Amino acid sequence: MRRSLWLAVVAVLTMTGSAFSAAAAPKVMIAEPQYMFGQVLDGVVVTHDFVIRNQGDAPLIIGRVRTDCGCTTTSFTRQIPAGGEGKLTVKVSTAGYGGSLIRHEVRVETNDPLYPRLKLLISGEVREFARIDPGAVILKGKAGMEVKAFVTVTPIHPFTALKAYAREGVHIRVIMQEALVEGRKVYTVIIENTMNVPGTYTDSIIVDTDSPVRPEIAIGVQGEIS
Repeated sequence: MRRSLWLAVVAVLTMTGSAFSAAAAPKVMIAEPQYMFGQVLDGVVVTHDFVIRNQGDAPLIIGRVRTDCGCTTTSFTRQIPAGGEGKLTVKVSTAGYGGSLIRHEVRVETNDPLYPRLKLLISGEVREFARIDPGAVILKGKAGMEVKAFVTVTPIHPFTALKAYAREGVHIRVIMQEALVEGRKVYTVIIENTMNVPGTYTDSIIVDTDSPVRPEIAIGVQGEIS
């Protein structure tokens, strides 16, 4: 009888201990897993803090955080105590997304047994800063011959283009001309190859503006001289 009672007590204590161990776990909670930033101008960097709470009774560990291209995680709280909260800061560069809707995912790994992987979303509309036509240039031709291209920069958001130049400036010459078209400033950037031997190269044309939103516009250039 005593042996049976002792075994019953041990069984109860074992079950109680197991229940206690099972209860001691983190519990992740993000009240707003999706952030919509509305409308911004092309070139603006959107920054947002996702608030992460731990409603469990064990520390919550934030493991690997992965983002889409154009979206970066600048910092996050790696360990959140039971009942506490932390944050995950995300930055999104909107440069080059003018005239489109963007949607980026942030994937978060945690030690919550019920939610080991979470998905956060950040999205919004990016308005055009300028219309660049074409958006990139290929200078293709024969060595010793005239090889040039023309790029039109039309402001959508008001700004003045101050100057245009090649970032490397080794194999190309740049001239910028301003004109008024229907009362609006339009800039023509003339890009001319100066490499007189066969070869290839890459460079960027930089157009400086007076806008604090987007102080420079970059236009990619590829040279293919035969």
